[in-house]
Amino acid sequence: MEMKVLTNTYDAQYGRTGGGVVIFVSKSGTNDFHGTLFENFQNSKLNANQTELNAAGTPKPPNHINSYGFQMDGPVRIPKVFDGRNRLFWLVSWEAMKQRSADPAVVTVPTMAMRTGDFSGLYNAQGQQVLIYDPLSTAANGSRQPFPGNRIPENLINPVAKAVLSFYPAPTGTGTGPG
Repeated sequence: MEMKVLTNTYDAQYGRTGGGVVIFVSKSGTNDFHGTLFENFQNSKLNANQTELNAAGTPKPPNHINSYGFQMDGPVRIPKVFDGRNRLFWLVSWEAMKQRSADPAVVTVPTMAMRTGDFSGLYNAQGQQVLIYDPLSTAANGSRQPFPGNRIPENLINPVAKAVLSFYPAPTGTGTGPG
């Protein structure tokens, strides 16, 4: 059996990944039949609540995940026609997963005020207000003027952007960030 651990500069064949790649190569095939069965399960009673949900005071949702399957292999043999021992082998495997769980994702969406152009409550991580500049006020030297009160006038909001915002869900909490 051969094992490699790649930690950076992967070839394109491994795709995009933020962690390491572990490669196992085994020379399989014997004259005996082999098989394995497996199951991996997760259950609400065995898992802790997610950090984001604890921070929001949300109780642990139900979580039931079962991954299971089998693998079998052996020599190819067709009685009185072909004997593949020591030459030709077969392998079959199957895996399935059942998930009966909620997926309580925590995402950031624009506030209701931001959807109408009001960015007066937008602050950066240092607690400073983030200014929204008027692109129509650009001077010859490249300077621009911020919108008064950090509010974009209704007539300058693109109608397509308004339509797209209608597909975003309304915020359900205040969030934990500065702005």
